[in-house]
Amino acid sequence: MPRKRLVLHDWNGCLLDDVPHRFEHGPQAILRAHGLPETTVEDYCQHITSDFMQWYYDRGIPDSGDRKADGDRLNAIMKANMARAPVPPLFPETVSFLRLLGQHGLVQTLVSALEEGEFRRQVGLHRLEEYFHEARGGIRKKAPVFRELLEKYGVDPEDAVGLTDTMSDARDLAEVGVTPVIVPRGYVVPDRIAVPTLVVADDLFDALGHII
Repeated sequence: MPRKRLVLHDWNGCLLDDVPHRFEHGPQAILRAHGLPETTVEDYCQHITSDFMQWYYDRGIPDSGDRKADGDRLNAIMKANMARAPVPPLFPETVSFLRLLGQHGLVQTLVSALEEGEFRRQVGLHRLEEYFHEARGGIRKKAPVFRELLEKYGVDPEDAVGLTDTMSDARDLAEVGVTPVIVPRGYVVPDRIAVPTLVVADDLFDALGHII
């Protein structure tokens, strides 16, 4: 019998091998569009949070005083760039991993901060809909959605697990009492001081021991 009943998956950077792609066509393109110095993918992965506008403000993007309007403007730049770019590949183990979890009867959900249209395009082109009970994109503040999904599927937090590649998600998972398993992929330095319940896995298969 599986150790867990519900898996809260992150998408890009966790199941989708897109970190360099997303960085180049998103944050880097936004900085270039504003004539600002480019940064590194490590800086982005380590310091971006659910309050993503703060990362941009700290790097010189003008603050109009209206965070939502600023975010919408930057998302429009990212969306236009993403639409012209090819869809990145999955990590080699993704499909086998999802299939194995499904065979063990786990409820699998997908919650992504990626803009909804691009998120749907990517998941659809990779034909992964069959593995998820539901998939939601455009979710910047994930903790409320995690709580909603726990309640919807009648699962206690200790019977769920969250898979991610970001410390921001790890904090949101811990906030609702779910064990966060981070797969850093070499881009993020896990911070167990910030999230004492954090589990670090080398890849998705390494995470299996904490799920089934």
